[in-house]
Amino acid sequence: MKFDRCILLIVLFFLILCPKSYSQEPILMDGWPILIHEYHLFSAPMQGLTLYDIDGDGDLEIFMSLANKIYCFDYQGNAMPGWPYVNEDINDEFANSPVIGDIDGDGTPEIVVDWEDAVEHHSELIALETDGTMCSGFPIDMANNNSAWQLALYDLDGDGAMEIIIGLHQSYPYEINELRVYNGQGEMLPGWPIEGLYTTGLAIGDIDNDNSPEIIVSGAIWFDYVNQLFAYEADGTLHNGFPMGFGIPEDSFWVLTPPNLFDYNDDNFLEISQLFLNVDNEGYAAVVNESGELLNGWPLFYGGFSTAGCSVAPTSVGSNEYGISFGESIFYGYDYLVDTNAHYYDGWPFWGGDSMAGNYDQPTIGDIDGDGSMDYIFNYNMTIMDSTGQMGRIWALNQDGELLDYFPLWVLGTTFPGGVSLGDIDNDGITEMAFETDYPTFGYPTQRIYVYKLDVITWEPERFPWPMSCHDPQHTNNLTYHPQTGVPYDDQTGLPRTPYLYQNYPNPFNAATTIKFGIPRAGKVKLDLYDLGGRKVAKILEGDYPAGDREIGFDGSGLPSGLYFYRLRFGDKSITRKMILLK
Repeated sequence: MKFDRCILLIVLFFLILCPKSYSQEPILMDGWPILIHEYHLFSAPMQGLTLYDIDGDGDLEIFMSLANKIYCFDYQGNAMPGWPYVNEDINDEFANSPVIGDIDGDGTPEIVVDWEDAVEHHSELIALETDGTMCSGFPIDMANNNSAWQLALYDLDGDGAMEIIIGLHQSYPYEINELRVYNGQGEMLPGWPIEGLYTTGLAIGDIDNDNSPEIIVSGAIWFDYVNQLFAYEADGTLHNGFPMGFGIPEDSFWVLTPPNLFDYNDDNFLEISQLFLNVDNEGYAAVVNESGELLNGWPLFYGGFSTAGCSVAPTSVGSNEYGISFGESIFYGYDYLVDTNAHYYDGWPFWGGDSMAGNYDQPTIGDIDGDGSMDYIFNYNMTIMDSTGQMGRIWALNQDGELLDYFPLWVLGTTFPGGVSLGDIDNDGITEMAFETDYPTFGYPTQRIYVYKLDVITWEPERFPWPMSCHDPQHTNNLTYHPQTGVPYDDQTGLPRTPYLYQNYPNPFNAATTIKFGIPRAGKVKLDLYDLGGRKVAKILEGDYPAGDREIGFDGSGLPSGLYFYRLRFGDKSITRKMILLK
């Protein structure tokens, strides 16, 4: 027994204190991949998979839009009741990935997405309840919307319900370009639409710290063919300093990608990062302040061609240094990481070695090797044929531009066009990564959804600042935004609607740690600790408690180092997470 404990201590020591050893081979979860075969397919999910807990049980559901269907799976790969949602016309296609949030203020989320008929040049905006039924006031007839990156949710007026922000474009049979804002009943808000605005991307947040959010739009005034960066107040008026043109002639560049918002100097004013192209399709990156002024050193010429946009996050947990990452879509597919002074980080750019390969979604950013520094995850649109078939890759790089252990991750089919989503999908306290691939079968693509577990990487939100495309399920592209993720609170009482149990912090710990949980109503709560053999070794908490959130400290000084499980019981609900004690 003493020998076994020594071995466990040695293993834990290397897992926690040695970054390379802490890196974990992704393990394909049971039930995955899922095969989806669509014989009439125009598009695939442009922003990848959306993760959201729609039923409040702590597990994340996985949403994907594909052709004329919207899919929703649980963490085991089973279709949720009422799903998929199917548009009757097989020519319909869902261009944007679903955005999810509470649009009507009832405390439960809705699923919002737009579709277009590529043959009849017609489209609609739809909003669905969690069981896949249509919300009251929807669908809404729209012009033919044929681009992605144009749909987001945000509570613009502070009433507890999220508004729907969407850009429209129609070129046939006549030109329509508008930016619209709807409420949860399907009604257009006063001051909208903005006519003549061709939208290529959205970001939403309070850039000037006045407690009222702005809508940041990359795009063009179509009838003047002038590309600019726009900022609008919630009532549709232009924000001071906008539109702006990055300091170069307005007719000599164009923008295809969404902006990002972040606060790199901690002054509560948000900076805007944006990629754009010159007339020769050569790429620039820019950082702009809340008044539409370029920051010193910008724009940065990098020369590539990107259609996916950038992601931005602190370079390590708790750091005030930020890295802006992005990838080229074509022309050798370099990946970039630059700081806020427009300087490349050492080891960047990175090239995967394939001509004409590239990335078609924003990078995902998170500490997936457990060393405290951020890692950068890119999809790759190029496949290589081997004995298995056409194999695609997911790339994961550390801050020095070095491939992480076990990457590239080889999968069947190209990872074009969606990116990687990170989250605690099965609510066990451990990080999972999910993504979609396309594989041609008899002339038609077969779609696969993969879910991998990073078995020793605990899920702590601060270690995953940019976990999915557009940052969050509402697609705000705003690093400072705290997204709706599915731990619902009642707007009237402020109480959680379902029991929850968070990961202990710190973890690993010696010998004190804190555990946070919440219950929706008063009742009996049990919180116990178990060892690897399933034996209860400590009663952390037991008794009758009022509804609400609670934090409790735990002292493990009387226990040996090792891996433990802590379990919350409330009513018929049981939630279990892992913790590591290391002395």
